[in-house]
Amino acid sequence: MQRDIVGMLYWALRWHESRHVSYGALCEVLWGEFACKPKDPAASLRELMTYVQQRHGDKWAIEDSGRAFRISTRAGASKADARRSRAPRKYGPAEAAPVPLQA
Repeated sequence: MQRDIVGMLYWALRWHESRHVSYGALCEVLWGEFACKPKDPAASLRELMTYVQQRHGDKWAIEDSGRAFRISTRAGASKADARRSRAPRKYGPAEAAPVPLQA
């Protein structure tokens, strides 16, 4: 089973757009079902956030307050750009879609 952890992190932030999401809540989304969590989840989370910044930083401003992250629309991005990034990603035949989390 392959998961797009960066995508999961991005969508968890987008779900709570313009509100702070604690490190603990994001860690639970990413590693909650696994018995083997990272030794330093906050550092791992910050490292993953660099990939989210690279992938979505042109349209979204991501803030780190030291205990939580917050995502908001970047001032220079248009609303159409933000809406376009909300659309589900389309996968080609060679690329498998990530498996959704099960509740």
